[in-house]
Amino acid sequence: MDSSPVHRVHRVLSDLAAGCPTVLIGSPGTDPDGYLLAAAEKATTTTVAFMVRYSSGFLCAGLTGTHCDRIGLPPMVGAVPGLSGSNHTVSVDAVGSGTGISASDRADTLRQLADPHSTATEFTRPGHVIPVRAVADGVLGHRGPAEAGTDLAGLAGLHRVVAFAALVSDKDPAAIAGAAECREFARAHHLNWVTVDDVAAYRRVSEDHVRTCFTERRGTPFGVLCATGFHSTATGSNYVAYRIDQPDGRGDPMVHVYRERDFAPHAHPADTDLQTLFAHLSASGSDVIIVERRVNSLDLGYARNHDGRIADIAQIIRDMGLIGAELLVPVPGMAETLAAFGIATSSHDSAPVISPPVRGGPLGTASEVRRGIVQ
Repeated sequence: MDSSPVHRVHRVLSDLAAGCPTVLIGSPGTDPDGYLLAAAEKATTTTVAFMVRYSSGFLCAGLTGTHCDRIGLPPMVGAVPGLSGSNHTVSVDAVGSGTGISASDRADTLRQLADPHSTATEFTRPGHVIPVRAVADGVLGHRGPAEAGTDLAGLAGLHRVVAFAALVSDKDPAAIAGAAECREFARAHHLNWVTVDDVAAYRRVSEDHVRTCFTERRGTPFGVLCATGFHSTATGSNYVAYRIDQPDGRGDPMVHVYRERDFAPHAHPADTDLQTLFAHLSASGSDVIIVERRVNSLDLGYARNHDGRIADIAQIIRDMGLIGAELLVPVPGMAETLAAFGIATSSHDSAPVISPPVRGGPLGTASEVRRGIVQ
């Protein structure tokens, strides 16, 4: 049973802490390849031999940037830092580990890399383990195997150093296993698997990335409007949540998610769609409007961060003290993400009438609204 992202992460964390290898499935948007993954500090000859047997044999070690700097691991000669997310450093062997190529020798090197007291002089260069420098914010900064691995190791209570190697396809030995084949491999070898995107989702649920910036109450034609501003340190997005100060004791409030029409709304006529939602808010007494602010006039990259923005909105709903919400035709992934935040959801068949976008262009400056939910 595959279960949810949170459950998959929990199972893998237990395995890493116990020294068992796991299967990591890459992110379609960055690196879709599959990998075998193990905690470096728990590395054994058996584990490394297993990883080499079913992989390309190119054994890497994911480390944080701070760790790389401490033990003197500069970029590999000819490597372009950041290219395709790859930040390989010079390869290493642990001093005194023999030739360095055997499973036993490489296990020694991995454990030495994970040792927080190790120094640069305890490694020879070049070697047979290739360290990879993970970006500073882990999977929230780049969805690669080094980032996912170091995040998982930290979440498991281990030193943030992992061994990983690309899983070779059994169907095509000249290719790397994709997601479906990774799951088949995990089942055949009784291993747990997790995706890089699962790790990102888990971090968004378990960590606090949204900060309250301001809270203000003001009288309006719709009643006393309570506005709370939020900023996400994960996506850089800003939001304003509106409620009317007249709770009616109803069950789950309806949640309207709306995207600002313009980068500078004060420079344009009033947003009639938002005014319609305010009127609906006043009539209902308990609903919530969450307005996502535009970052700039072009908003480049908006669509690429869909999952991050959904997690922002889910955390805002949770931080507002809601334990349940009715969603008006929610965007993909909203209900699942809210469930991960412990918020029960239901759908609603009615919504205020929203006019179609009236401004636009190739990139569009108008929000795309359908029945109160931004697409």
